[in-house]
Amino acid sequence: MSHPEPSIRVNVDVTNPGQFFACCGLLELADRLWPGAEGWFEDGEFCLHCQPSIASPNQIFSELLGCPEFHPDITKRSALAGSKRKLLPVNITFPESALKIDWWRDELVAPAKRSRETCAKSAFKTWSGNQSPQQIIYDRLLPALRQVMAAEGNWFHVRVSLSGRFGFDHTSAVKAIDVGWSPDAQNTTVNTSPAIELLAMCGLQRFRPASRTRSVFAYCTWPFPAAVPVAAALAAGVVTQANRHGYYFTIEQRGDYKYFSIADPLEI
Repeated sequence: MSHPEPSIRVNVDVTNPGQFFACCGLLELADRLWPGAEGWFEDGEFCLHCQPSIASPNQIFSELLGCPEFHPDITKRSALAGSKRKLLPVNITFPESALKIDWWRDELVAPAKRSRETCAKSAFKTWSGNQSPQQIIYDRLLPALRQVMAAEGNWFHVRVSLSGRFGFDHTSAVKAIDVGWSPDAQNTTVNTSPAIELLAMCGLQRFRPASRTRSVFAYCTWPFPAAVPVAAALAAGVVTQANRHGYYFTIEQRGDYKYFSIADPLEI
């Protein structure tokens, strides 16, 4: 059976977990903007089919930048206590639907100690204790997204010098042992892909990798068009499929921060 003509194609390195989950995030957001969107991996590309056929990633990025709930009032944010501010969810409201992102607070502590604002650290929490996802999004990644929109070519490869990121893209993870000094300690900027970091953040809300240990996770690509609910199951390896390829990665430490390592093939 032939596949529909993709509305969007993007070159993807599926051994880079950041790029994989960015593709998942692209599909998630496309479905919110154009209900019924389908995505699949084919010949080194992630393909996205949706209506209208002239859809583009810049339309999705424009919606992110223009979403009022994606830019909460700075005064209200600053007035909250530090621990509560760091747990705030991010809301993305598109014309047809909304996406609430709060995967960093989905692992609750023991019931006896549970409270509305108390959560254990998520396994995917890569930033240090003095940062919050809101700071990374609003102060670093979103302003840099405009440079991605203005650039030509594969927007996964458009990099901006930033002093903060999530760490989903391993190519932006600079270790002190590799360069002889710590970029984090010196608050030095590192070339970062805002598109990968933001889209992967959105993708992880639904597209969760399968846990092999506390720090080792696995995911699978899929070779045929799939809507968001089915694609999420395929990505986690829950649904058996022909011609799938699996990969596993670890969450590595770099100083006070963590990052997703490059992935290795998984025998499935």
